[in-house]
Amino acid sequence: QMQTDFANTVADLGLTRGKEGSKAKHTSIKEYYHDINHARDFSITTVAPKPEMFESKARYGEKVTIAVIEQVEPTVKAANSILMDYEKARLDKNVAEESYDTLKKRVEPYLMAIDGLNQEEIARVNEAMQLESHKIAVEMDKIKKARYV
Repeated sequence: QMQTDFANTVADLGLTRGKEGSKAKHTSIKEYYHDINHARDFSITTVAPKPEMFESKARYGEKVTIAVIEQVEPTVKAANSILMDYEKARLDKNVAEESYDTLKKRVEPYLMAIDGLNQEEIARVNEAMQLESHKIAVEMDKIKKARYV
């Protein structure tokens, strides 16, 4: 619920909530960087089982296939996991860049207003902004009440 409330609060910044009820599990930072640092260390080696006496070629082929799949599967899963993490990170990066641009545009007038001011002057600007914000809120409230009547 906290995540939902937070997402609703910051929605105007272009941020969105993650999937509700997701079965995704947390990866520790240590595990994440281990996977990233070893992403290219994948080596796939397989050991074929020895054929049994009087075993048919078809049965032996099935055994080799099963053994290879069992040996390769963990590496393939790890590679897919890293690929999914990379894709998610790429999407998160795009969202973060868009959010940064949005926030920068919203904050720019404030930064220009306080450019070159000392701490005391900045405090005065903040006070004036709060006062003006309160006046605007009161005016908007009056307009809403007038529309209601």
